Amino acid sequence: MLLTITLVVSAVAALYVYLTWNFSYWKKRNVPGPSPHPLFGNFPSFILRNHPIAVEMDNVYREYKSKYNFLGVFSTRSPRIFITSAELAKSILIKDFKNFHDNEFGGMTDKDLDPILGRNPFMLNGDEWKAKRAEVTPAFTTSRMKSLFSIVEDVGTRMTKYIRQNKNTPLESKELAAKFTTDVVSSCIFDTDAQSFTNEKSEIREQGRKMFDSSFLFVIVMIFMSLFPKLAKLLKIGMVSKSVEKFFTKLMAEAIHYREKNGVQRVDYLEHLISLRNKKEISDLDMAAHGVTFFIDGFETPV
Repeated sequence: MLLTITLVVSAVAALYVYLTWNFSYWKKRNVPGPSPHPLFGNFPSFILRNHPIAVEMDNVYREYKSKYNFLGVFSTRSPRIFITSAELAKSILIKDFKNFHDNEFGGMTDKDLDPILGRNPFMLNGDEWKAKRAEVTPAFTTSRMKSLFSIVEDVGTRMTKYIRQNKNTPLESKELAAKFTTDVVSSCIFDTDAQSFTNEKSEIREQGRKMFDSSFLFVIVMIFMSLFPKLAKLLKIGMVSKSVEKFFTKLMAEAIHYREKNGVQRVDYLEHLISLRNKKEISDLDMAAHGVTFFIDGFETPV
């Protein structure tokens, strides 16, 4: 019994040391910043997903913006620089961007384990990031964005109708925004009507929920991948389930097949991806990854 207790206490102590030994990183360099918490660092919501991480970042920004141009913070146990000066941020994003384009997410994903998320430009570093960014940038020209307005307007009309039909029923604003975004993004990317306002069990909406899972199991996986990225890769732990991966890959393939078979012409993101495939011969998985990237960027913002 005593041996068991000793082993447990030793394991807990070792874990605590592992999680906190680097917390003196910024103090040693005389860089100001808020005190981190074991396991979570300065931004618990990144792991817990109990509220938008932007709220925590905004709280830190408002507390320190008048005192310092930058801070030292921690993402779980890893040191990060938090910029509070607009001029410094501008310099980093423009003049000195070549030194800052990599991000921490690049080390958390693996293209073999997460073939879709692992191809997201936001998850890539170096030359891979540069190549993927070059592929998607032409899709967001002013003329292309203007051409999508009719799609947004059409979904807005459907949402208005939905609200009027349920005027005597309380509606969750977060879910309402998610339905709107799902329909807009699905139409722009996959040329598909997600039917979020007419079908409460819309398949695309359900897959979107799975992708942005906030269950206890997902939280545990996120913590593990953040703290032990190499071990997570060794154990083949991914962030996106295989069912979600297969769904969006199939959805993209079907959308391309339908458009090419029926000669459909529409200036949208899908048209850009088809053109890109014809020029560079990118794979169906790359196509699906680009589609999911757009889906995540559009979907995650309001929800």
